[in-house]
Amino acid sequence: MIILDNSWLHLVTSRYTVQSFTAMFYYVSFLRPPPTQAQTTGTVSFTPQIANDLRTELYEGSQDIFASWISTTKPPSTPIKLTSWKGKENAYKEMKISVPTRVRSGEQYRLLLTCEPSSMAIELASPSRIGGTPFPVLSMPIEFTTMYNYAKEKQGHIERFYKLPWLDNEGPRSARIRLIESSSFDLDKVSNKFPPQTHENSKGLVDL
Repeated sequence: MIILDNSWLHLVTSRYTVQSFTAMFYYVSFLRPPPTQAQTTGTVSFTPQIANDLRTELYEGSQDIFASWISTTKPPSTPIKLTSWKGKENAYKEMKISVPTRVRSGEQYRLLLTCEPSSMAIELASPSRIGGTPFPVLSMPIEFTTMYNYAKEKQGHIERFYKLPWLDNEGPRSARIRLIESSSFDLDKVSNKFPPQTHENSKGLVDL
């Protein structure tokens, strides 16, 4: 079992602790999330952030952030460099990204932000590398439409995927853990407002 929190990582078996070390983990997130609905042309705006799990301490180092569009029916788009995070210097800068190529009205995409273009999930197979770069984040679905509603509610949740190695009779395998987080700072008011999860809104994401 692996237990992650802001300061400790423990690799635990049923009998003993295999490894334990202190680390500060940082997470890519959205200070201002993308909308739940967007037009099929133009750009989508949002404000990224890299901070600790409670969003009380910004990541002060320099870190490239890459973006990719994730669809449940199409391959992910090639990650592009979105910006270079430089702590407080650009912590509140709005970013814009072009809508997915050849997007059609009614299609839904998620926006992935990652510091490693080749990594869309948080790999737990190599404990010594965990936390080496901030953890990636995935937005909730954005519906693209020609009937854009400017009053549409903004997104209130994000998702993260973890890959956990394990062994069975068939040999090494990988389990995927999907976690939904509230992006609100008023967590005491949103504990019962997580979006319903169905097979349709998770289909196609198992290969992240």
